[in-house]
Amino acid sequence: MKRIIIFILLVSSCFGAWDAAKPSSSTSLRNSNPEILANWSALEVGIGQDHTFTTGSPDGKHTQITFTDPISTPGDVANEGVLYIKDVDPGTSTNVVELHFKDESGNEIQLTSAGNRIANTTYFTGTNNAGTGSVNIFKVHTDDTIHFGQTINVLAGFDLLLSTTSDITISGNTFTVAGATGNTLVAGTLDVTGNIDPTTYETTNGGFLDEDDMSSDAVDKVASQQSINAFVTAYAKLVDSKTAGTDGGTATSGSWVKRTVTEETDIGDHVVVSSSVIVLAAGDYECYISAPAHAVDNHQIRLRNTTAGSTILIGTMEFNAAGSFITTRSVIAGRFTIAGSQNLEIQHRVQTTQATTGFGNGANLGEVNIYTIAEFRKR
Repeated sequence: MKRIIIFILLVSSCFGAWDAAKPSSSTSLRNSNPEILANWSALEVGIGQDHTFTTGSPDGKHTQITFTDPISTPGDVANEGVLYIKDVDPGTSTNVVELHFKDESGNEIQLTSAGNRIANTTYFTGTNNAGTGSVNIFKVHTDDTIHFGQTINVLAGFDLLLSTTSDITISGNTFTVAGATGNTLVAGTLDVTGNIDPTTYETTNGGFLDEDDMSSDAVDKVASQQSINAFVTAYAKLVDSKTAGTDGGTATSGSWVKRTVTEETDIGDHVVVSSSVIVLAAGDYECYISAPAHAVDNHQIRLRNTTAGSTILIGTMEFNAAGSFITTRSVIAGRFTIAGSQNLEIQHRVQTTQATTGFGNGANLGEVNIYTIAEFRKR
């Protein structure tokens, strides 16, 4: 059975008239009686010091424990633990006695410090997961803050709550909120002197997303600068550009005709153009398309998916009388969703054939002539 030894000195002054030499072996029984009674009285006084010890009902309980002069660290004894007082900072002006405990393995812990219940340098410890040793848990530091010796994990379903005037600072180790239902609610200021790893946050908690197309459309996620920039600047412009003074080409009635376009701008690499066939990366798009016609009566453009054989968007119906010198533009403005590997064309149909200038009347004003314009923004 293990036991704890408390070093208490019952000094001789506590026993009053106690005299170990009385009664002597030569004292008669008659004369011994008063000496025995006196020693018993002294024993009652001494044992009653700091105890609830009264004649007829001694219960052995302590009213207080008074320790003797400070001792050095006691030795290790199997199956025993020792509670004692010991000098702290001996030889200095701050030297005081403090309460200590030592177990049978020689582990010593200072229990008090300047009136506090545990020393500022002492960690509360616990057994490690393997059961082979101890780990530091926390201590009250000299700056009146709690120092943790291990990573803090707030498990699923539990919250870490701070008051409106409280701050939490993360500077060294990891601060983890585990589980999808765990929250860290900070009413004060969250100061992080290190770095927040957004990639780790994305994979472990899902609160950070790096999506160029913003496809999740989440209301509770934060986007990276890169994904915001990619989303805002995902832009492609296609044009039918010809040298100065070159007409737009013949417009032939009776069928839809593919308008000529080439790539001018593609921010984000979302568009491939070959022989005026447009292939967009899969996703959602906003577009603005405009194409001119000259002296063809009624005319209209459309954005056609030739792979699927379907019309995506239809342009405005416009008119310029055949034989006139008027040019008007049919315009498409709208949004659409496209799957990958689909061939798209900007097609134009006119009511009346117009040779050479039907798709635009050229002029030499010192700059290239622009006819069809198509702008796509990926969303």
